[in-house]
Amino acid sequence: MFERGDVAQRVCVQSCCKPLLYGVALDQYGEEHVTRHVGKEPSGSKFNDFKFDKDGKPFNPLINAGAIMSAALIRPDRTPDKRFQHIMGVWEAIVGKGEAFFDNATYLGERRTAFRNVALAHLMMESGAFPPHTSIDDTLRLYLQACSVAVRPRGRVRWGA
Repeated sequence: MFERGDVAQRVCVQSCCKPLLYGVALDQYGEEHVTRHVGKEPSGSKFNDFKFDKDGKPFNPLINAGAIMSAALIRPDRTPDKRFQHIMGVWEAIVGKGEAFFDNATYLGERRTAFRNVALAHLMMESGAFPPHTSIDDTLRLYLQACSVAVRPRGRVRWGA
């Protein structure tokens, strides 16, 4: 086994959680249901812009509004802790058991500066883009927690047979 670089250092996933959130929502509900709440088209705008389609939903899951919407779709029938455990379980399935961590310092920093994400969520709530009974507070917390997952990059190369 060959490892190169600082493989013990944890790296926060931040916006890399966006495709994961979307994938988890798709896995749970399927494309037809998910596209009722988040589109699949490029927005042509910056990642945190206040721009939505004609129905008030985010253009795609890879912008902040779309990732917030994807988070809203993940296990809405479960308690906030179980919803986050589900996301952590998916990360561990990808990077390995014991290799995904919650970075509380990152979460607190994200929460302290989340004004624009809060505004995006309220705009989507006002337009009726969220599924019924969505809690904005729980959804934003889950999104910010998902952004605060840290993983250990493992650049392993196996030599030989």
